[in-house]
Amino acid sequence: MKELTEELRSHLKEEGYLEIREIPGRGVCAIRNFMYTWGLCIGIDETGYYGRYCYESPYEAFAALSVWDGKDDPQLNWIRYKGYGGERWHYCQKIPYEWKIQKTNQ
Repeated sequence: MKELTEELRSHLKEEGYLEIREIPGRGVCAIRNFMYTWGLCIGIDETGYYGRYCYESPYEAFAALSVWDGKDDPQLNWIRYKGYGGERWHYCQKIPYEWKIQKTNQ
């Protein structure tokens, strides 16, 4: 996987990526706004990304990225995964936003 250099970070910022960081086993990850959702993108390089987890709001995407260790899928309310390995839906009970903020700030 691609390492996060200052050159890559600068390029990704120009492309609209936010909260850019490396996560072990997932490579360069960041948040990006899409037409109808916010994406937690994984395996990012200059040409694109390996996959993304779609969220309803930027708050959910940022919260998920802030606590994710890269193992398995992110634990918060992602809606759908798109990318390498196909697409899949995440069927989970909706967790109130206030609860997620309290849990991620502990």
